[in-house]
Order: sequence, then C-alpha cells, then structure tokens
Amino acid sequence: MLPTLQSNLFLIVSFIIPGFIIYYIRSKFTTGRMERANRILIELIALGAVNFAVWSWLIVIWSAFEDANTNTWLSVLIWFVVVFLSPIALGILASYDTQHGWSERAFRKMGLHPVHPVPAAWDYVFPRISTANWVLITFHDGSFVGGFFGPKSFASSDPSERDLYIEQIFHIEDDRTWQMGPEGKGILIKDQDIAYIEFIGVGGNDDGKG
Repeated sequence: MLPTLQSNLFLIVSFIIPGFIIYYIRSKFTTGRMERANRILIELIALGAVNFAVWSWLIVIWSAFEDANTNTWLSVLIWFVVVFLSPIALGILASYDTQHGWSERAFRKMGLHPVHPVPAAWDYVFPRISTANWVLITFHDGSFVGGFFGPKSFASSDPSERDLYIEQIFHIEDDRTWQMGPEGKGILIKDQDIAYIEFIGVGGNDDGKG
C-alpha cells in the first residue's frame, strides 16, 4: 500500500503539479480553446513530462550521490526548482511563444503547419497592439465611429462577450475628417453591433483589420 501511495504522490508532484503551473500561467496570457477535463489532464501530464525531462539530468546526478538522502535542505531546494520555479519559467516562455509565434514560424520553415493555439482573430489581434491605435468601427447598419484605443481602452477576452471599450471617441464627418468628441468621453460597444474594425497605427500606418 505504501509504495503505491508513494508512487502516486511522486506522479502528482513530478508531472501534474508542474503541468498545472505551466498551464495556469500560460492561460493568464492566452485565450485558448475550452478543453474537456480528460484532455486537460493529458495536457497537464504532458507539460509536466516536458518539465521533468528538462531537469532529468539533475535528478539523476543528484540521486547518484551518497548524501542525496541525508542532505535534506539541498534535496528540498532541487525539488523546489524542479516542481515550482521551472514550471513558472516554462509557463512564461510558453506565453511569449504563443503571443509572438516563435515555434509556429520555426515549424512553418520546416514545412509544417501546426494548429494555432489562439482560437480567434479577435484574440490574436488585440493582445498584439503594443502601441496606441486609432480604430474605425463600422456597425451592421452602415454607421461608424472612430476612436482612440489607448492604455485605458479594453477588449474583452471572454469568447461569449466580445465587447470593446474605447477610451476616446471621434466623430467622422462626411469628408472623412475626424473630430474629437468631448475629452475623456469613451464608448462601450457590444460585439453583436460590430460589422468590422479597422486599425490605424499611430503615425498613420495600418496595423490590420479584425
């Protein structure tokens, strides 16, 4: 009974907990697909296995030392690095990779086309707006409004609520000139009203469309 319990605890500590930490940190920077519980568990174990593989050399070397079982503090330090610090670092690295597409570009150079982890163009575009942008929002009825999407603006990351908050609105005249509305007057726009959005980077360079 005891060996089985120890084996289960070792599995949880070595794989599931590090996998959960990586998954949790990555989810804070990425809007991903909603997976079923069994698929999430498989992903947690897979992420934990990657983390364990990164540090397997250290664990093997440490286990070979005679004082591995007597030097408690050093053992605790090693496992703290493996189980907590390393998953945090890998989670942050995975977040950077998802947002900047490092591995995706590498795979494409090898002729492979992996499924993108970001499920929608909305989630792909807005996190990549690194500077303030002018936005031109066209509604389904053909009307439109301009706005300044700056640091006080917000784009929802909830798949069921794709609303926008624009911190400063601009009125678009018939000749397409922009007239600033009352200073500090923002606007909340619901996703069902939006037909499409044009992004115009500060300085006049188009940043893309969503």
